[in-house]
Amino acid sequence: RRVHGGRRGGGGAPRKAPTIERELQVTLEELFTGVTKKLKITRKVLDGASGRQIEAAKVLTVEVQPGWKDGTAVTFENEGDEEPGMIPADIKFVVRTKPHARFEREGDNLVAKVHISLADALAGARVSLRTLDDRPLEVSMSNVITPDYIHRIPGEGMPSRKNRGQRGDLLVRFRIDFPRSLSQDQKDQIRRVLG
Repeated sequence: RRVHGGRRGGGGAPRKAPTIERELQVTLEELFTGVTKKLKITRKVLDGASGRQIEAAKVLTVEVQPGWKDGTAVTFENEGDEEPGMIPADIKFVVRTKPHARFEREGDNLVAKVHISLADALAGARVSLRTLDDRPLEVSMSNVITPDYIHRIPGEGMPSRKNRGQRGDLLVRFRIDFPRSLSQDQKDQIRRVLG
């Protein structure tokens, strides 16, 4: 790559243009399995014959690895605009996870929030979930489920970047739906059973 506009003697070394940062939006599923993202950029390059800037399109490829987290950055050196007397800027893509309908991520763990009735919380619950890779998963609890209870399912979370071959856990957090009102007879029955 040629750098235009540098002079011998008084000009010194060409300066580097500041890094250009862009978000790379990915889904939890893509971070779970890994994905190849092809990103088309348009940049200004110096025409070798005239020395003028012309627009050129280029495709940059990012190999998103399983288990990457928000903030993971991929830098393409010198892929920014070319200007006389300047070293082109680096382009940095920073991973940002799109919101997910069923899961939140906490490190290598996935969190699912599940609504259950007060009766199920007291008498035991059976919950059907679908994993991030779309497998059915049945969760049964016979114990009393309190509002702060978290059920941990080992190995059903995100792939670990630090420990290859291992995965985080799936944490099931319960949201107990309390009835809006009870009749006097229902209140009396609850007092007899629980009192």
